[in-house]
Amino acid sequence: MKLKKNIQNIIRTLLWIAILILAVQTVQQHIADVCLVPTNSMENTILAGDRILVGKTGCFAINRNDMIVFNHPEGNGTQLIKRCVGFPGDTVALRDGVVYVNGKVIPAPATAKISSEDHPLDFPLRSLGWTINNFGPVTTPVKGLSVPLDSVNVNLYRHVIRMENAEKIQPSDTSNTSVENHTFKTDCYFVLGDYRNNSLDSRYWGFVPEEVIVGKAILVYFSKDAQQQRIRWDRIGKILK
Repeated sequence: MKLKKNIQNIIRTLLWIAILILAVQTVQQHIADVCLVPTNSMENTILAGDRILVGKTGCFAINRNDMIVFNHPEGNGTQLIKRCVGFPGDTVALRDGVVYVNGKVIPAPATAKISSEDHPLDFPLRSLGWTINNFGPVTTPVKGLSVPLDSVNVNLYRHVIRMENAEKIQPSDTSNTSVENHTFKTDCYFVLGDYRNNSLDSRYWGFVPEEVIVGKAILVYFSKDAQQQRIRWDRIGKILK
């Protein structure tokens, strides 16, 4: 009898483990996913070492200033997390570090780290006179928008163009100065990091196509300081906004 009871307990335990694994897989596939933040580009809102619960786009609506997780538009397998500032069709500009969308100020979150220190963007956007705190204006691509391409703005749109029509233009080719129209087939977003002077975001590599967005950052479910090798208990369960 004791052996039979032990076997029943083992079977019951294995059954619950199988149900738990199935439940986790179902949640990750349809509702939520997880993401490890490796850098400090979102300080002080999100810290390096935070593990984030991500609500998938089909289940959670994305609003302006939400933090979104997406696969890097370069297609290198890296996941990034940034704040969604510009929606499809929006005109985005930065003036002295202040973000303007369609001419209206979008206040930075209280946790953001924004410095008055400024420096030019790298070639080829340097030719426009844009800096990290004085950028644009640029129009965020919306499906159906047609823009003339040149040797400068092709780099701003390069990831979207490569995804939509790889054979049409090579993103690394900045020598082609002939004007060619491109009509976008997808909606895109403009994103910024909260640690504004230490974030590679839309100011550097352009826009985020809708297709590469994983979802919306919801909360910190675990956090560990890699340098001090300690768990940040005070951050676990922190709602992100």
